[in-house]
Amino acid sequence: MSFDPEDGGLFVRSLATAGEAGGLAYAANAAIAVLATAFDRVIVETTGVGQTETDVEHVVDTVCLVIQPGSGDVLQFIKAGIMEIPDVLVVNKGDHGRLAQRAAADLTGALDRLRHAGLGDEARIWTLPVLVTSARDSVGICELIDAFEEHRRVFSAQGLTEKRQRGAATWAAALFMRMHGEHGLRWCGGRAQLVARMLRELGAGPVTPVGVASALSQAYLRSIAGMG
Repeated sequence: MSFDPEDGGLFVRSLATAGEAGGLAYAANAAIAVLATAFDRVIVETTGVGQTETDVEHVVDTVCLVIQPGSGDVLQFIKAGIMEIPDVLVVNKGDHGRLAQRAAADLTGALDRLRHAGLGDEARIWTLPVLVTSARDSVGICELIDAFEEHRRVFSAQGLTEKRQRGAATWAAALFMRMHGEHGLRWCGGRAQLVARMLRELGAGPVTPVGVASALSQAYLRSIAGMG
């Protein structure tokens, strides 16, 4: 990625995942929250995408899936259930011509088949666009930005707040499970109960996902110590 180091409106920060399986670093949620206070837009790039690299949907407002033409990714993403996550679909390297157009057509066809099977975006308030871009030729970039802005506009202020709170609660629950595993999850009554508890805590006051996960962790440890 190239950028102007003299551009004061741009900041790039790399975070090592340290083996995390969700596609993002452990500190990603906190880093995004900090950067969002200083910048109008925060772009998050994951380590990849697969059945487990889906944590990004819990920390961003809009998920963009980028596919390279000729990679065979479309079929793999359908098999892995990845098509349920993105809000915008992009075929990059549009300068590959027919290969890129074929990939876009495959994506559009795949979405149509999923819709006919009742597994598409019918329940959403947003229809997934399929775009073709070229970073080399600066083609399709404006259309991509427009798609991001249009997706943002489908949310009311309250709807966006609720979406972010659900994402933060899911992230906090993942942090707790990372610390205490299946036993901690059973102590909370299961995943749904854990996420619901995190959502209540986050909605009760100015706290962070790390804060509520840490507080629940302390309660869990006290409970375990009491059992001994």
